[in-house]
Amino acid sequence: DDTVAIEVLDPQSNKVREPGATGEIVVTSFMQEELPIMRFRTGDRGRIDVTPCACGYGTKRVILEGRLTDTYQLTRGVQLLRADIERALAEAGALGTIRFKGKPENLAADVFARSTVPALEITVHHGTLDDLASIERSILASLPEFAELIFENEARLVLALDPLSASAHAKS
Repeated sequence: DDTVAIEVLDPQSNKVREPGATGEIVVTSFMQEELPIMRFRTGDRGRIDVTPCACGYGTKRVILEGRLTDTYQLTRGVQLLRADIERALAEAGALGTIRFKGKPENLAADVFARSTVPALEITVHHGTLDDLASIERSILASLPEFAELIFENEARLVLALDPLSASAHAKS
């Protein structure tokens, strides 16, 4: 509590919600030495759980429930819509789980932040390792602005085959 404040806001009214209610997670860090104290709207949907944990952990816990929006913000103003990514996967004949890892915004982790770039991670549920190259080409052809960021090393696309799918495919 002395290093960070976490609140849950109602997305429509921007008013702080009571513990246990779902809304947008807002973080205020008190550890920024070079910046004034700022509230950071994460874009994550969640709630604060104040009930004691079965393990004995007594402080509040943040329960993340997803994103408020399905738009991923990249550098140079490029936005990726989850629907566009799903469409690109469907056009490639693939089904997958999509995860987006953005660039850290914590200035205390400056070296780490400079060494990482936003990454779109897709775990393909059915197929073979040979299919991944074809799926990657299809996704990049469908999302040219994202492909340009990858070419400029300002973003990454990580494709992996679901291990359960791979083991099931290997047995058949």
